Amino acid sequence: MGFTGTIGDLIYYKVGDKTYVRAKPSRVRQTKSTKASAGEFGRASSLGAAIRKVLGKVIPDPADNKMQTRLVSMLFQWLSSGKNSGDHLKNLSCFRSFSFDGTSRKTVRDRWKIALQIRVSAPGMIELIIPAFRPLESIIAPSHTVKILCRIAVGTCDMSNNRGTGSFYTELQFQYNNTLVEEQRIAMKLPAAKGSLVVTGISLLYILSKNGDEHYNSNKAYLPAGIVHALYI
Repeated sequence: MGFTGTIGDLIYYKVGDKTYVRAKPSRVRQTKSTKASAGEFGRASSLGAAIRKVLGKVIPDPADNKMQTRLVSMLFQWLSSGKNSGDHLKNLSCFRSFSFDGTSRKTVRDRWKIALQIRVSAPGMIELIIPAFRPLESIIAPSHTVKILCRIAVGTCDMSNNRGTGSFYTELQFQYNNTLVEEQRIAMKLPAAKGSLVVTGISLLYILSKNGDEHYNSNKAYLPAGIVHALYI
């Protein structure tokens, strides 16, 4: 058996039955700036994991590595930008265009044109308000759509430790026609202390009808899912 271990600046290791040797990597000296960036990246990674957990029921593939990378990148930019302003965490525009799916031609906000409202109604209570709408006017759907299933998840994250603190999930199904869908107000018991991030995600499932047979759309180009609202308390 060949030797494995370290001698001086050399590392001996085995691959199969063969022993190899390589030099130790040189130590890179980090500046304050690079250390700060590394710290923000770590925060973004933790927060990304928390968001995926609390919004998991509307994410088509939570284990999608490309989606995870895009989410962490977006969060890193958000956490790093405009720190000197003091209010940079309240600039949440980047959240509202984030898609969990990577194949849809349009984002969920492109297809779902209904402006959801989220507000803290009392300590530990959040209210979700879905204004009245007419599906044909407010939602873009593929041909032969007769019904739509809208999945909605709301989650809270504690920004002091970048962990998820609570989540709420509901479904809304309606006919895809011009009939008015009445306003809905949903009270949610969710932790929402000062310094919390409240995120709302939506995924749309289209129910199609051909020759009298109804079935869910399976075309990935029409399975939009993403973040539609974010609030920093």
